[in-house]
Amino acid sequence: MHGTCGAWGVLSLGLFADGTYGDKWNSVEGTVKGLFYGDASQFVAQVISVCTNIIFVFCAAWIVFKLIDLIIGMRVSPETELSGLDIPEMGSQAYPDFAMAKTGRTETTNGEMQ
Repeated sequence: MHGTCGAWGVLSLGLFADGTYGDKWNSVEGTVKGLFYGDASQFVAQVISVCTNIIFVFCAAWIVFKLIDLIIGMRVSPETELSGLDIPEMGSQAYPDFAMAKTGRTETTNGEMQ
């Protein structure tokens, strides 16, 4: 949500800037006009900034998650995963009326039950 709306906010400047602001801001001579007001260069600059942001955030998040996975791990045990995280995380059952029956049957690789 934040990434999509933030990207739209950045791109919309490159589309809808009407030239009423921007003179002498960030060492820019003249006002800023968007694609719909005759200047495609501002939209190109905004697209480059969104792509740069996406690449940086992806790389930074990948590094952080890899470090977390190496140091403390990010997955719970398979048994906890199957039983659910309600009790380990919250201390009580979220849906006490819902229970999975243990039949002893297992699913094969092609989806059939044994």
